[in-house]
Amino acid sequence: MEDVDGPHFPTGGQILGKTGIRSQTAARRGVPMSRNIMKRLAWGLGGVLGIVLIGVAVTYAVGASKLGQHFEIDPRPLTPSNDPAAIEHGARIAQLQGCAECHGADLSGHLLAESPAFGTVAAPNLTRGAGSATSNYRTEDWVRAIRHGVKQSGEAMVIMPSEFYAELSDQDLGALISYLDQLPPIDNVLPSRELGPLPKLISAFSDDLLAARRIDHDRAAPDAVRPAETAEYGEYLANTCRGCHGPNLAGGLHVGPPGSPPSANITPAKASGIGTWTHDDFIVALRDGKRPDGSEIDEAMPRWGRFMNETEIEAIWKYLQSTPPVEQES
Repeated sequence: MEDVDGPHFPTGGQILGKTGIRSQTAARRGVPMSRNIMKRLAWGLGGVLGIVLIGVAVTYAVGASKLGQHFEIDPRPLTPSNDPAAIEHGARIAQLQGCAECHGADLSGHLLAESPAFGTVAAPNLTRGAGSATSNYRTEDWVRAIRHGVKQSGEAMVIMPSEFYAELSDQDLGALISYLDQLPPIDNVLPSRELGPLPKLISAFSDDLLAARRIDHDRAAPDAVRPAETAEYGEYLANTCRGCHGPNLAGGLHVGPPGSPPSANITPAKASGIGTWTHDDFIVALRDGKRPDGSEIDEAMPRWGRFMNETEIEAIWKYLQSTPPVEQES
């Protein structure tokens, strides 16, 4: 017999109640799923971090190993002269090679860097005063340091541009050593070298800080070039220019204190180099540090012309005019 109350339908409360039960069940299932996802993410991030830390450790180890590398250098014999003319010539070589730019005007040393990132690096005292790095140097030690970028101990020097000094003839290097060996003693005790993380990172990927790793230590010294107003002699002198202006002299390198502009293009390129300069423009730039338009050249560029004679300036001008023009904006 049919129910007098009619067919039975679930009430709204019953429906909601069942839905709530299902929701709670799904929620209970979702909690462990979320935890699993978080664990996997944590493991993944930890793995990535571990790989990064291992990579940094390996990079540091490679850089530190290169910075601590020792070299066995047996310099070729060289006999400096004590003749006053040789010493005077050596003083000019020191000026033209920019020794004072790092070692100070009196060559008693200068602090080059002191920061947490780079560490502490000083260009040493080259006199025989207190703090001297060269007080017991013999001729072969000077040659090893200047031409090879290696200390008396065999350790590679940092930020010593010996690849350019390796281009000095025996005559000029001998004169330079004669001059350095008789410098009056000046007391200047500088802090010991303590390299920070940045040099290690740089050295892991390049040899920019270590000339000793870039030099062919078995190569014979170049022949002396007779001073004359020739492109050949100018090329010999302009070797120093490559330290800042690059191998092709087209500039673009950042050399000097932080904030220094990139080095200029000194090839005879018309648009971006010195192709429109006159001979007089070049002399003014070298001696007074002014461009043809009257603007000042940054002080990171030494006023080499103040130390050069007419023959040297003319030779460098002729050499630069003979180089291939490179249109490259600095």
